Amino acid sequence: MGDVLRTTTILNDIKGNVVWITKPNVKQLLENIPQISRLIDDVKDIKGEHFDTVLSLDDDIAGCSILKEITFDNLYGFYENNGKIMPRAEAVDWWSMSLNGSEDRDERKQANRKSFQYHLFRNIGSEFKGQDYVFGYKPK
Repeated sequence: MGDVLRTTTILNDIKGNVVWITKPNVKQLLENIPQISRLIDDVKDIKGEHFDTVLSLDDDIAGCSILKEITFDNLYGFYENNGKIMPRAEAVDWWSMSLNGSEDRDERKQANRKSFQYHLFRNIGSEFKGQDYVFGYKPK
């Protein structure tokens, strides 16, 4: 849930209709966020749909497998190729520190001085400028 909450900062920069796919146990965290046009927790609900741009932020097989169910014009983040997770150009730095990344991932992670948000925004071809989290409720 923490990673999902951290990624809501990108909603400050995304324009247009946002379809957000998440796990059922996280869906309530994203409900009532005005920037999200459709909130999906089952990939069957979008199977066969076409999207202008996809932000594939999960660097795991389950997340990337969604890409096989849809078509799209532009892709940022990660995709699966022959059972292996691969990064798009913008996401190489983040991927190199992940479990699916390069062999020197631990050293890269320890040497990293950039924030999660820096890498997140870079993964989608944008720039982090202090954008805040987006909530669909008032935090207590």
